[in-house]
Amino acid sequence: MIYKLVPSKKKRKNMMKESSGEETESNQETKKPTNPAELLKIQSEHYWNIRDNLTSNLQMSSRERKAICLDIMRYNGYEIDRFTAEEVLNAMADAMAFGRTEICAECGKSRVIHDGQGKYGL
Repeated sequence: MIYKLVPSKKKRKNMMKESSGEETESNQETKKPTNPAELLKIQSEHYWNIRDNLTSNLQMSSRERKAICLDIMRYNGYEIDRFTAEEVLNAMADAMAFGRTEICAECGKSRVIHDGQGKYGL
């Protein structure tokens, strides 16, 4: 025997609103902000959530944390040995949040990253 699946009451209510042109609850939930300030806030929260999770999940000395992060960053093509432990952690959180950066156009062998102080490190 084959049964027809019936939408829930909430879904049926939204379907009725859609057909009449009203705004539905599902449409309200899926709206994405377009205001640059809101987008920047969401992006910043995403970055800091990753940064905080790295800090809390890598509970060890700053020297050990830096060594682990440097190994991972080197594996992904970043040469950031001269950075402090905090800068390495920032670079790793940035890479996790926004992806790998491009290869440096000047040297052709390292990835360009922002060191958090308005400078770019290679």
